[in-house]
Amino acid sequence: MQAKVKIVATLLFCIIVVTEYSWAQLATIGFSIGPVYSSQKIKNTSGVPTANNYHSYSEAMVSIIGQYNIQKNFGLLFDVGYCNRGVSISQPVTVTTLDPTTYDTVLVNKKNSYQNNLAYLDNYLMAKYTYGNKVRVYADAGLYYSFLLKAKQYVSDEYYNYNTNAPSEAKGFYTDSITSSYRRSDFGLAVGLGIEYGRFGLDYRYSRSIMDISKSPGLATIHNSFSTVKLIFKFVKIQKEYFKDDE
Repeated sequence: MQAKVKIVATLLFCIIVVTEYSWAQLATIGFSIGPVYSSQKIKNTSGVPTANNYHSYSEAMVSIIGQYNIQKNFGLLFDVGYCNRGVSISQPVTVTTLDPTTYDTVLVNKKNSYQNNLAYLDNYLMAKYTYGNKVRVYADAGLYYSFLLKAKQYVSDEYYNYNTNAPSEAKGFYTDSITSSYRRSDFGLAVGLGIEYGRFGLDYRYSRSIMDISKSPGLATIHNSFSTVKLIFKFVKIQKEYFKDDE
């Protein structure tokens, strides 16, 4: 806990120093929204990847963004938003049922499907380099810290559909809270590319956690890995008149 507090305090100190003493000319505030393509890098207690039954799936995110230009082509990007991400899991199962014509006991191959949906509050701090005038292209890189708000598992369980002893509320499709299976904090690295024109922009970003988020028994490590494609609209531009370029 103390290490996390030190990291946050250091980032805040750097932001304050840069904001106070840099010769930035323009600050912007905007809004972004887009899809998230996410997966999880999972290993068992033996360190063996268990990705064969774990699949990526798509969700969505929305955020407020702010940019503070330290120089004409270089600045800091702040991004705070709500993001859903997780993993889709499929597990083959063999169930016992009765043949409706012969009443013999038969084995049927079925598949259980799960979606682990994790809702995070994301916080990004990125260094951004921009090239161009009217049409601007840029690249950015930095860090993110995410706080887990909730985690749910959406289950489509064919085993219960064929198991007459299962409780009725468990048959078919149901949800279950799995928040306790994950750590609340996620910390990682991010890189991105984008293009801007006026107040509008299109941004691609890849993020990968560098800390284990698992609290599940039987799983040694889980790392989030996700990509976002965002549409950006900048609705506030702040110009410091006394720092304008000489014209």
